[in-house]
Amino acid sequence: MLRAFVFLPLVLRLVNEESTICRRMIANDCLGVIFQRVSVQKMAILWDYSQKWFSYGNELPLRRTAAQLFGLVIDHRPNFVQRDRANNLYDSFASTINNLNKDIGSNKGYCNGDVDWEFSYFCLVNFEKLYKIYQGNEHNISVWTSILKSVIHSHPWVSLVALRIIYLHLSMFRPIDLIARAQERKKSSCFVTVIPGSLYEIARNICYLFNASNDIILKQEFVALAAKALSWVLEAMYYHSNLCFKDSTIINFAEDDEQENYSTSTVSTNKIKNRSIHWVLVRLSGIAGKENSRREAVFKCFAAFAQNCNDVISPYLRIILEPVNRCILDVEHKQKQQYNPLTESSCDDKIVELAKDLLQLLEEKCDTQQFLQSYAVVKTNATEKRLLRKQSLAAKAITDSKSYSEEKIKKQANEKKRKKRRLDEKKQMKTLL
Repeated sequence: MLRAFVFLPLVLRLVNEESTICRRMIANDCLGVIFQRVSVQKMAILWDYSQKWFSYGNELPLRRTAAQLFGLVIDHRPNFVQRDRANNLYDSFASTINNLNKDIGSNKGYCNGDVDWEFSYFCLVNFEKLYKIYQGNEHNISVWTSILKSVIHSHPWVSLVALRIIYLHLSMFRPIDLIARAQERKKSSCFVTVIPGSLYEIARNICYLFNASNDIILKQEFVALAAKALSWVLEAMYYHSNLCFKDSTIINFAEDDEQENYSTSTVSTNKIKNRSIHWVLVRLSGIAGKENSRREAVFKCFAAFAQNCNDVISPYLRIILEPVNRCILDVEHKQKQQYNPLTESSCDDKIVELAKDLLQLLEEKCDTQQFLQSYAVVKTNATEKRLLRKQSLAAKAITDSKSYSEEKIKKQANEKKRKKRRLDEKKQMKTLL
């Protein structure tokens, strides 16, 4: 009776319902309550149904439905899962995530999302839930390789949950020695010590997402998570630079007693370390030179670096200060070009305020003298570049006057369009008021 008249109709409605509110009510207020109140015997029958659906390799809708049901059971009946089913379910989701990444294929390493993204999303979400309560088989390294690839999935929800799982794992270990923070996990190992080049993969994938033209990725939740993950990665690069490269020798950090004490002078002479950290900061600075949403995301990452690992970024202050200074100069240049400086957009106000706050934070957290010297060099270089551009334009006006005139006419036409657009926006605002 329960299966025929209640459970199956609710499952069908959950899968086919278009309204998000209705789906949430079916999941939590109907199926969730059923999972909480039914007996263990009946719960085992419903669990068997979900397992059968999940095992149908060619039926993706059935497997997606089973993955949703597993997630509801983990949320509403965790004791039932923890008894003897968590280990098998954990291994099952790990195997499925591995197979999904094989099926998706890659284009220069970036997932294209040909497989149903919802199934990937539910599998990763359930893997995250199980990993929080039961860490499973730490020797299953292939699943972490697959999760790393999922960070650059074509759908932003899959990317977000994959990055959340990676940071959940990284936060359990100290970046200085890669030993577990919690006492009960002393014997476990961080996957970056086992997968060569994984530190580079994490940083590269996050930078790739920042550079993507997807506004969902640049939301506050993802940016905060990415800033925390990159801060951990930079610290790990500082102390264990060999883990950034695939051809490096893997060190057993948990058993090596000599790794407990580190000499800053010895680490500072490591050229590999300079390459890895320098690459990450240069990549982020290049992304910050684009639109305001990307600038805001990168500046928040820089603020997290200053707060969490200021000693690591101190030698690279020029790289960080260059996009910050360029942002402030760009907005000032826009103000000079406008007829009324008070018409500056609120978006520009926000990004300039963020840039100034970042400058203040860097001055407080890093060495003041080093900050002032780096900032002076950045300003001098910016002035010299501006003068060189003016000189090259003046030389072009003499040597190639035709192309110079065409570019000037094109620039004036674009300026007229911009002014017309501004006037239209003001008229629209007046009509709304």
